[in-house]
Amino acid sequence: MGVLYEREEAVEAVARLLEEARQGVGGTVLVQGEAGTGKTTLLQRAIEMAGPPAPGGVLRARGAAMEADLPFAFAEQLGGGISSVT
Repeated sequence: MGVLYEREEAVEAVARLLEEARQGVGGTVLVQGEAGTGKTTLLQRAIEMAGPPAPGGVLRARGAAMEADLPFAFAEQLGGGISSVT
């Protein structure tokens, strides 16, 4: 497990989200930040905190600089695009 510095608040938020998931309440974690700020380590910590099996599973997606102006461009990685429901 990587070392996290100054991420206590984020780790606590993940812990709350996981506890709610265990109680049947859905949620999402989105992590954004500059390169080298511990985003990947934080997400790996979240997966480890979830334990086997992770409640609801774990989906991963990575944004790309070229997609910065495209809202939700990463969503296709999570299961094939977003469709509208009417």
